[in-house]
Amino acid sequence: MNNFALPFSVESDLELGRRIAPYMVDSGGDVVIRQGEVPYSLEGEGPDGAAYQIRDRRMLIKVPDGPRYLIEDGSRITYAYTEGNGDKEVALFLLGSVWGGLCYQRGLIPLHASAIAIDGAVHAFTGHSGAGKSTLAAALAARGRQFFTDDVLILDPARLDPEPLCFTGQKDLKLWQDAITMTGAERGAPVRSVENFEKFYAIPQNESDAVVGRFANLILLFDQTNNAGPEIDQIAGGRAVTKLVSSVYRPAYANAILGRKALYEGLTKLVGRVRIYRFRRRFDPQDFDEGVAFIDKWIDEHA
Repeated sequence: MNNFALPFSVESDLELGRRIAPYMVDSGGDVVIRQGEVPYSLEGEGPDGAAYQIRDRRMLIKVPDGPRYLIEDGSRITYAYTEGNGDKEVALFLLGSVWGGLCYQRGLIPLHASAIAIDGAVHAFTGHSGAGKSTLAAALAARGRQFFTDDVLILDPARLDPEPLCFTGQKDLKLWQDAITMTGAERGAPVRSVENFEKFYAIPQNESDAVVGRFANLILLFDQTNNAGPEIDQIAGGRAVTKLVSSVYRPAYANAILGRKALYEGLTKLVGRVRIYRFRRRFDPQDFDEGVAFIDKWIDEHA
């Protein structure tokens, strides 16, 4: 595998759309996804009702009233339908929680982040659910930046030197209707087959074909709690590592599969190679454009 290759490839008997298209191969994939028998419990590991169970190199994920998944050895995903769930529901969770579990089994660190790219340099945004990661990336794409990834940005701790590389996780956006209106992204199919569920897959205005980039900046999003305008400051060292622990995708999975020591070592290495910032701006929709213009200008000055 050359230095610019993705960390793994995938072959699947399930149509997964364009979200992980760069990872897909017809045969010989590092990861094989197939429909099959999935247990309701891993023997000796938690109650039958647990949302997920982990035993050695196996992870069982059970969606309430939804599909079940078995991830094994970082190389196999087996899925099982539940009555009332079709391919769309299976793919949704497979490319979410299951994708995160797979990455950890392979020794990778998926960040809960969306990102844009400029001349091969990736600028990523992370924060709690609802912090506006996807919306900000889509808005910057509308201003001419290249959209790089949504929801998941993958790190390989072994590939942060000599140049810190990062990898796209999901090529489609997932946006609420109001965010689509604000950013001008092209609306696609609903994310869930649920009545009045107003979240959709979307295509950004300026999409990059790149799947690998140089990790330049990681920006943590926070609400501005006073009446001040947008502001940004850099954090480093142990303080930055502590902040980033909650920004990995499914932190509980990280601790259970990768292990706390390996997680902290990987994040410490990241902090030593990539600049980490906190960006505060008001979340009120009427202040949205001001925040986007601020960070757009800031990125030009810190690219």
